[in-house]
Amino acid sequence: MPTFLTVRDVAERVRRPDEDIDAVMFRLKNWTKEGLLRPHGKRSPGTGVPHSYTQEAVTDALLLTALGDWGIPAVRSAALRDAKLARTLFLFGRLAVAAARKQPGKVVWLGMGREAGKAHGWPQIWFPGKEPEGGADHFESVITLNITQLLLQTQERRQ
Repeated sequence: MPTFLTVRDVAERVRRPDEDIDAVMFRLKNWTKEGLLRPHGKRSPGTGVPHSYTQEAVTDALLLTALGDWGIPAVRSAALRDAKLARTLFLFGRLAVAAARKQPGKVVWLGMGREAGKAHGWPQIWFPGKEPEGGADHFESVITLNITQLLLQTQERRQ
């Protein structure tokens, strides 16, 4: 049976050490309202009924937070506003997290790249074992996230 988390539980796992917990909770609630984070159960459980989240929401929030640290705001990002791309990012992020958990000590990366000359094209997303065909040399820009390090940070925050 899955363990359900409150918005505060998720915030405690994803917040940066110098970040106010209330600010993180506000951001998570906004991401939920915008459909970027999916709570367990009803999207609108009713007045006074708090959302509950699964561990997958922690992974998704970690990815959104890491991208935000690089200046890619989740709510205003055209790429993340595209539902299919956001689902792909979260799916690959979850797969990368699962790979990192299965191989403690091994660094697992999640990569995103945009092909040259395609300013509004779809970025490709990959992780070890699912690299883009032909490598990443043809990308104009690439962002990589160290999933192993992100997981270590969340483990330290829980202790």
